[in-house]
Amino acid sequence: MAAHTGTAWTDIELSWLEALYADTPNRELGELLGRNPRAVGLKARQLGLRKSEAFMARPEHNGRFRRGQSAWNKGQQFDSGGRSRETRFQPGERPHTWVPVGTETTDADGYLKRKVRDDAPPGMSRRNWRYVHVMLWEEHYGPVPRSHAVIFRNGDRTDLRIENLECIPRSELGRRNSMWTRYPRPVAEAVHMRGVLKRRIREIQEKRHEEPHR
Repeated sequence: MAAHTGTAWTDIELSWLEALYADTPNRELGELLGRNPRAVGLKARQLGLRKSEAFMARPEHNGRFRRGQSAWNKGQQFDSGGRSRETRFQPGERPHTWVPVGTETTDADGYLKRKVRDDAPPGMSRRNWRYVHVMLWEEHYGPVPRSHAVIFRNGDRTDLRIENLECIPRSELGRRNSMWTRYPRPVAEAVHMRGVLKRRIREIQEKRHEEPHR
């Protein structure tokens, strides 16, 4: 499947992601959904999805850094040498992607966002931006409560009328986005069963791999 580039996630893609993410490598999910593995991981974090303990305990993950573990080169300085110093960013220099405060753009999921500041820490430039529909809600009703989200009543992310916005708990948002409420039960069961089967197949394969050769 050809990979999507900067395209919004469809409801069915999100359902597959919710059903399979916990026990499926991002590379396999990327192949299934036609997405870059990095995009799969990013969307999963946005949805609050996590890999299962069983997945993280697999042998292929033993080389990953654990919390509190130090890198082998901690405290060492690196100098690439050559003419690299001439092309490095200097203090105060702006990247070519810089845009002024007030700029508006639509993200890959179809949400309009606006640049509201220009002083986010390095590597955290996303903090310079805010979603316009959230700002509009707050102009009328005040700050969005903790663990709540502002959504579009009619599902149209370009319809920024205040009467089309609704603030709901994230738990309710998760329920509404669940494949069990979005799709007919046979479809939801099929998606769920596929995830169960994939996990079972992988467990059998791992068990065979761990058995001593006879």
